[in-house]
Amino acid sequence: MTYKQRHLLYIIYIGILFVFHGLLVSCHNTNSIENEFHHQNFSYITFATRWQDPEGGDYSSKSFDVIIYDANGEVAFSKKSMTPKDIASTLIKLEKGSYSASISDGTFYSVVSFQIVNSGTQVVEAILQRITSRITVVVENAPEGSTLNAQVLNASKGWSLGLDSDNKIAFSLSDVSTKVDIPSASAVDGTITTTPIYLMPTVPTDSNSYIQVEITESNGASRSSLLTCDRMESAGKYTVKLNYNDISTPLTLSTITINQWETLFVYYGEVLNPNN
Repeated sequence: MTYKQRHLLYIIYIGILFVFHGLLVSCHNTNSIENEFHHQNFSYITFATRWQDPEGGDYSSKSFDVIIYDANGEVAFSKKSMTPKDIASTLIKLEKGSYSASISDGTFYSVVSFQIVNSGTQVVEAILQRITSRITVVVENAPEGSTLNAQVLNASKGWSLGLDSDNKIAFSLSDVSTKVDIPSASAVDGTITTTPIYLMPTVPTDSNSYIQVEITESNGASRSSLLTCDRMESAGKYTVKLNYNDISTPLTLSTITINQWETLFVYYGEVLNPNN
């Protein structure tokens, strides 16, 4: 074998070694990436929001604040002014563990707890419900020209979202009560119907809601009554239905549930105790 032949074989041998070494390095890197993916200690979550009550308007332009706490009560994620579209399209990187999240714009809120066990992407459902209650007062057989003035006497003064003793987010109402005026309304064809208003639910320290109503006739004569009803809760829609002739003494109203959100307070006669 000549020198040139031996030299050519040597070059080929060296080339094979380089190729083999490259294949080994490539396999090692691929295995490392796969191992890192399968053993990573984090995941991505995104929220899928929906409305508890399908009735309402266009909420797509609303801006929500999103905050997530870990099991130790530390903030893991926080961002303000996110539209529902932003919330749905945002991937949030979190380590494996237990979390509690709140989404709120001051009118609607959602509180949800979830766990991250596996790596990958996880969708967390967040049901948004209205913070306030809604109330309407209807008085039948009212004299023409009469006007109704009404006031809720024990609505909660405020609300908050905060961590409880288990480091989970909890919704709570203020223990301080406040009075809320219901817009006045006049009789039309013998019926007075107030414009529906939204107000804070009944203060948590009271087991009943109290409403003061007064009707003034066109001649200046008036009659009033203190109404005792069941509590008004967040997202509830309440209608107080009365007969003009019953308004003269304190009245305890009965409760009729219309559907998941709507409730009717009516007077059927003397009821000494709302629990009877």
